Amino acid sequence: MGIFGRLFSRSSSGTGHEQIVAQIVAMEKAMSDISPGAANAAKDTGDKLRALVTSQPYQFRKLLVDEGISAANIVAAMTAQQCDNLLSTGQLHIYRGTLSDGGHGYLALLRHCVKLMVGTGHMEKAYAEELEGNLREAIREVG
Repeated sequence: MGIFGRLFSRSSSGTGHEQIVAQIVAMEKAMSDISPGAANAAKDTGDKLRALVTSQPYQFRKLLVDEGISAANIVAAMTAQQCDNLLSTGQLHIYRGTLSDGGHGYLALLRHCVKLMVGTGHMEKAYAEELEGNLREAIREVG
């Protein structure tokens, strides 16, 4: 491959792709030990993150290198955001205020991610508690 090919290649080499994917796999493994619903939620969000890191490798490199955010925290934050978005829409409810089995899986995944971010210092405990309260209210009101 010529010099220009190397400069403009969309290869994920050197972008942190492997670190991100390793964290996605670790998340999926951890959730498979929790419940089938949590495992399915982790697989679904993991697939979306894999596609995103493949299509935008340099955005993830920027987060890892320039921003100094760990791969674990990137995966946890993006996964928690996906879970929060889904849980707040009512798509994972049986009826108003009651989550489906799949909804409980996404809730377990979100809590796992928030716990990880609090444990690493990426998120303050008070903010995590505020998010939990807001999510409980959203779950109660939609469906």
